Amino acid sequence: VSDNTPPSVNCKSHTAALDANGSASIVPADVYASGSDNCGTVNLVSVSPNAFTCADVGANTVTLTVDDGNGNSSTCTATVTVEDNLPPTAACLNPTVSLDANGQAGITTADVFDAANSSDNCGNPYAVFVTPDTFDCSNIGANTVTLQIIDLNGNTALCMATVTVGDNTAPSVTCKNTSVTLNSQGQATLQPIEVYDSGSDNCGNVNLQSVSPNSFGCANVGTNTVTLTVDDGNGNTATCSATVTVVDNTAPTALCQDITVDLDPDGSYTLDPSSVDDGSNDACGLNLSVSPYTFDCSDTGANTVTLTATDDNGNTATCSATVTVEDNTAPTASCQDLTVDLNPDGNYSLDPSNVDDGSNDACGLSLSVSPSQFDCSDVGANTVTLTVSDDAGNTATCTATLTINTFLTISSVNVTHESCLGYGDGQIEIVAAATGGGQLRYSIDGGATFQLVGLFTDLSPDTYDILVELTGNATCSATATAVVDPGSPQATWYKDLDGDGYTDGITTVSCSPPAGYVASALPGDCNDNDASINPGAPELCDGIDNNCDGIIPADEQDNDGDGYRVCDGDCDDTDPAINPGATEVCNGIDDDCDGEIDEGTTATETWVGNVIFTSQAAVDNFSQCYNKIQGNLTIIGTGINSLANLSNLEEVTGNVLIQVTSLPNMNGLDALTTIGGSLTIKLNNYGAKLTSLSGLGNLTSIGQNLLIYFNFSLSDCCSIDDLLSNAGVGGATSIHHNAAGCNSVGDISTTCSSSIVILPGNGIAYGETAEQPRMSLFPNPATSEVSVLLEGIGTGEHKLQVIDQLGRVVHRLDIEGGDQLLTLSLAELGINSGVYLVTVTGGEQPLMQRVVVKR
Repeated sequence: VSDNTPPSVNCKSHTAALDANGSASIVPADVYASGSDNCGTVNLVSVSPNAFTCADVGANTVTLTVDDGNGNSSTCTATVTVEDNLPPTAACLNPTVSLDANGQAGITTADVFDAANSSDNCGNPYAVFVTPDTFDCSNIGANTVTLQIIDLNGNTALCMATVTVGDNTAPSVTCKNTSVTLNSQGQATLQPIEVYDSGSDNCGNVNLQSVSPNSFGCANVGTNTVTLTVDDGNGNTATCSATVTVVDNTAPTALCQDITVDLDPDGSYTLDPSSVDDGSNDACGLNLSVSPYTFDCSDTGANTVTLTATDDNGNTATCSATVTVEDNTAPTASCQDLTVDLNPDGNYSLDPSNVDDGSNDACGLSLSVSPSQFDCSDVGANTVTLTVSDDAGNTATCTATLTINTFLTISSVNVTHESCLGYGDGQIEIVAAATGGGQLRYSIDGGATFQLVGLFTDLSPDTYDILVELTGNATCSATATAVVDPGSPQATWYKDLDGDGYTDGITTVSCSPPAGYVASALPGDCNDNDASINPGAPELCDGIDNNCDGIIPADEQDNDGDGYRVCDGDCDDTDPAINPGATEVCNGIDDDCDGEIDEGTTATETWVGNVIFTSQAAVDNFSQCYNKIQGNLTIIGTGINSLANLSNLEEVTGNVLIQVTSLPNMNGLDALTTIGGSLTIKLNNYGAKLTSLSGLGNLTSIGQNLLIYFNFSLSDCCSIDDLLSNAGVGGATSIHHNAAGCNSVGDISTTCSSSIVILPGNGIAYGETAEQPRMSLFPNPATSEVSVLLEGIGTGEHKLQVIDQLGRVVHRLDIEGGDQLLTLSLAELGINSGVYLVTVTGGEQPLMQRVVVKR
């Protein structure tokens, strides 16, 4: 038996109220009205939906499900009305508002509604109104207002707030200008009302507070700006400015005193006003003047002067004083020394003016001198006194030295001694003169006898007392002493004709030496007619026995008969083909003995093997006979600065490497036309630094690669422009990291074809100290390796690190300071594609550069 008949069911409406969380729920019984079943059983199974939120406020349709216990079920629908009956929670703010210029202020609900702290079970409530919402000056201070809020479902709530009304509007004020007059003490004061003109305030109150400055003194005479301050009683202030004119109308007090003054040495006197002032005064400063104020010799005696006292503001007063002028200044006596000759009669009279050196006095002058008469007894220095007197009886003296020149002078005594012992043929010649040319007489026996001429002959050896005096005036005389020596006995004299101090042994005996003979000479002279030949002479390259030893040195002999000796410069006296006059041939020998090998010869030989130059000496010693190197040519060394000795080199069959040199250019390789292998020029940044490839202009063929890089000052590569343009390079060409004008094939073509001459740049070349430390990375981006150029990083140890994007150190390297060029192999270091940061620390500041790796 089965029951397939479903039960019947009727639903009813239901009202559900949301709780404080905004939620409500129902059970099946809330909407079940009635039901029946053929078997009498109706079971309530479920109602759906059975839970509600604020979003469901209003009518909602729900479905009730029942069954009969035998597997048969039925449904019905009901209306569930969801209601929100809970009021919101209101929170208020306590705002402060300011009255406007009209004394009014207002608020809105937003000013007092504390939305952050207000709440409702169904969302955010909002404000409805606030009362009161307007205020005026009578409400200054705290005011209570009421705020009403409402939720989304019409439930309301109130809260109270305190609104503080403030007056922040400053009053307005207008000033007026005024003036004040200083009193006798130079003071004046000012009250605020004196500069107040008008004022207003939003609440009606304008109170005078202060004026500043309010006191004035002499320093303020004239216009002054003052500031008036007012307030409104509510803490607001305002200011305005006024001009106060300070007036000084009080004249100074003038007081005088009489004085006596002395004229200055120049006969004048300038009167200072303060000298006749007796305490003149004024509160506002004082300036004094006096008239007349200058006096001279004509004003001696009493003089009336007027003192004028003027204050700083132009007020004046006067008084009179008597100035008594006196001349109490002695004259100035100034002397000068004088040198004179006596008159022909041996006397001299001195005039005072002759020793005066500008003696002076402003008020008259007279001169006198003592002593004033002189004669022969005064020859030499004499002190005289010059007296100077002025018209007022003041005197002064000074002394001078009067030097009287010697009146009679013996200028010379010429003695001719006895020529030979016992001959008695000595002579004395006296040369003398007297001032004025007076007649003299001469004596050689102390005045026992005289003659009128000064020559005495036939004298024997003796000491003679000479006296010369003016004829008729024995007081004017001069004395001297002369000695006639005895003659020499006969002596032996040595022949030395060439005067070299050596004799050939020939002598003679006489009182005096014959010509060509001397008192002593060394023996052994083998040629007394040539001063360069004697035992003390050096050997010369002349084939002669210069030192008289009987031997001609070997280096003065021509052993190979080529006309040249060793001392002539013959560098090989065994080979007649080698001498200074020989012609240089290309044989590896210095044929012409000039210190150079094979210079100026034609090169025709081939060097087989590699050639390596590491010094300038090695370059200079390479034979110029070679025009071809069958092998590699390597030039490396900072001491190499010239390739001039390679001027005959035309071809290198292998590679040519030129690096780390001080070469400024390639001059010396001008004959080079062909390189069988590769040409590499790099890192030539020392000494003068490589700036030009001049010297490679005749190079037409490179069999393999052309590599020119890291020559940081190289800017002129026009010498290889034709080589590049004519496809003269058989392999790859790589030109980079040189100076502008030589950084690529295109750079060279552009620079050279447009005839632009690019001089060495101002960049910092490798090996040159940078002004600031810096790091360069190239190439960047990098694929296989990256070069790191460090410049100017100082001395000491530094640390280089490569850091990936996650901050991990993928490579670390300790390096020394100074310029560095490092190469990092990306494969060996395991550095894959990405962006890395390269840092160098250890100096005054770290260096950082990014590098992009593409592998």
